[in-house]
Amino acid sequence: MEHMSYSMNEGMDPVMKMEREREDAFYNLDRYVDRLLNRGRKETTITSYYQVIRSLINFLANKHLHCSPRLVAEREIMAIVNGYPVADLSKKSYLQVFSRWMMVMADNDVVRRMDLLWPSSDRPRRKWANYNEALRMFKIEDDPTNRIILVLAMDEGMRATEIAHMMVEDINENWIRVRGKGHRNGKFRSIPISDRVIETIEQYMEYRSRLLIDKEDCGSLILGRNGMPLTAHAVTQRVIRMAKKNGNDITAHSLRRRFITDTLNSGVKIEVCSKLVGHESPMVTASYYDCDPELLSNAMAKRREYLMRGGIQSENWTKKRK
Repeated sequence: MEHMSYSMNEGMDPVMKMEREREDAFYNLDRYVDRLLNRGRKETTITSYYQVIRSLINFLANKHLHCSPRLVAEREIMAIVNGYPVADLSKKSYLQVFSRWMMVMADNDVVRRMDLLWPSSDRPRRKWANYNEALRMFKIEDDPTNRIILVLAMDEGMRATEIAHMMVEDINENWIRVRGKGHRNGKFRSIPISDRVIETIEQYMEYRSRLLIDKEDCGSLILGRNGMPLTAHAVTQRVIRMAKKNGNDITAHSLRRRFITDTLNSGVKIEVCSKLVGHESPMVTASYYDCDPELLSNAMAKRREYLMRGGIQSENWTKKRK
């Protein structure tokens, strides 16, 4: 329900009509922020979303276009695409945030229905990582912080945000308590620790104690050189820099994808793997598995091997078709 009712009659002063609509949009933005807070989203993320949505509301209102989430249509979206003064890739990200706001507050899916096409980045994005590449990175890396980030991503399948949110108290002898997305609302999971992770954590804790000399311990596990917690972005950038230094193109999330793929290949049921990595549905986990190019290559190799073993049968089948 709208917080106010205002007439859209032609007789209303256009300036007054636009200001009322802008006010209504801001009211819906405040309600959206409250929802995000209740869901446990980080305040920095919420602040970023708030600034983006508010800026786009003002942009549309200043051009005398609709800015209320229930009234924005293709004309308004194209005005943003063609006139909002940011780079195309930033514009794409801003519209994704704006679209989620409209969907949540007014069930307005105009951006999705428009199916916009955007220019791709010049930098190729590596979706899949090779485990052996990551293992080589780990073995030659001498920074204790980088080593623990790598091992948590490749051996535990943790997200960059989960690594950044880890607390010292989350680790016990055999398990790690992972603070997943929405952890402020109790979204936790526990995963077993591998021997390599235990060894790496023990080495890192000695280094961590040196970082905290004459500093207050905030309780976060992963710290920067200044003794302050690393952000998820910092975790991601560290993996990218390590990979680049070693001639690879690997991200923390591509290591997570590799972990999921290898876990499923080992025979673990997809429902169990889904719980292990904190997916809401096995369908999400399946999307990490199906597109692995290495699996597709293996499938083709098995097919060729099968045809070679059954060459007579396949030759007869070909003759029958002719």
